Amino acid sequence: MWSYVLVNRTAGTVLSLGEERIRSVLVELLAAAPGRPELLFVDCAELIRMLEDVKHGTADQTVIIGGGDGTVSTAAGILAGSNIALGVLPLGTMNLLCRAVGLPLDLAAAAVALLEAAAEPVDLGTVNGRVFVHHVSLGFHPKMVSLRNARGYRSRLEKMWASLLSWAQVVRQPPSIAVQVHAGVRAQPLRMRTPALIVTNNRLLRSLGSLPQPERLNGGTLELHIAKSDRTLDVINMSLAALTGRWDDTTLFETREAAACRISLNRRRVSASVDGELTDLHTPLVFESLPGALKLLQPPRAERVAVMR
Repeated sequence: MWSYVLVNRTAGTVLSLGEERIRSVLVELLAAAPGRPELLFVDCAELIRMLEDVKHGTADQTVIIGGGDGTVSTAAGILAGSNIALGVLPLGTMNLLCRAVGLPLDLAAAAVALLEAAAEPVDLGTVNGRVFVHHVSLGFHPKMVSLRNARGYRSRLEKMWASLLSWAQVVRQPPSIAVQVHAGVRAQPLRMRTPALIVTNNRLLRSLGSLPQPERLNGGTLELHIAKSDRTLDVINMSLAALTGRWDDTTLFETREAAACRISLNRRRVSASVDGELTDLHTPLVFESLPGALKLLQPPRAERVAVMR
């Protein structure tokens, strides 16, 4: 039974289209959904409170979340390990989990697909106990997000433009962080200085032209990609490689795969991007994979493959 459809009113698509437009698109979903769920537009604090209430209420419910990757990450962190199933609607900028699960990026089509979806267990990751759905990044991306947020934006398009300007600024002056990585029981520690490091929940697709998304949602592993050079041309190539699925380019990245890893830095705290949201983390950073920790609504496999094509 679906209990709620909770939409983050600050999500990029909501800001661009307006709440009434979103509501009109979702009317048919609400009418056909099991349990006739209530549609609510909420801020982050309200979202957290309502999810906590649902988690500790009646078991075997389903909650649909509309928002960006940060909103989905927050919901997954609350519902991890519970019997509550999560469904996601593409109302953010990147919508990485929607892409990974094979949902259409058109809101109306995604809503219809969720009606036919079934809950399946998927993996989550944690860093110092905090859940993430897709990735945690250090260096380049957190700096870019910080500059983008400082520029400000009021719509999805403005956010994308602010991101592009911020990317260009960081490319000219990339960060440099010293890391020591322990990944795998028998693996030797890796020590290097890098402008960017990303830890992903499961192995990423090596498909030309694909945005960063996992090969599968239940691989039970983490993948680390560490940029080798902070030269401007190399940083540009690194960014292009990340956007086109060229994660096996050994001229650009050191790559490791493990169920758990530990990253030490020469500082007590570090700025990180956790599923696109800025946060400060205490070091060292301890990462773990949580296999099957979240029940996630996924469309039938045939539809999933058709969308991903």
